Amino acid sequence: MPKLLAPLIALIGLTFIAATHTMAASAPDTAILDTYWKLVSVRGVAAEVGRREAHLVFKPGGGLAGSTGCNNLAAVYALDGEQIAFGPIVTTRMYCQEAARTERALLKGLRDVSRWVVDGDRLELLTDAGVTIAILEKSEG
Repeated sequence: MPKLLAPLIALIGLTFIAATHTMAASAPDTAILDTYWKLVSVRGVAAEVGRREAHLVFKPGGGLAGSTGCNNLAAVYALDGEQIAFGPIVTTRMYCQEAARTERALLKGLRDVSRWVVDGDRLELLTDAGVTIAILEKSEG
């Protein structure tokens, strides 16, 4: 039980921050918001099919929600034009062998992301050096 308490408190705290955090998004910033972005690849490797579809949803108030393909995830983020910064990412803690590689790569990779680019129905999350961390596509979810 104590092992579950800390992640639960962190998730509640991040949810509160995301719900109370206001952010004035400029017109270019809005291209990323309120869209179900299905994960296609991480660091050039196709996303594994897990228990659920790996995806991200960037909420207008600065909250990130999604799935790693196994576990739910939540975080806060801040946009400034095409720059993006993520706060700590919390997840549920199930083990899914079929999506473990994708989950590890995505969670590690999001820490390195500092830029984003939308081209049509495709979102790329990039490092400062322009290295593509993740490719996502718009989906109905």
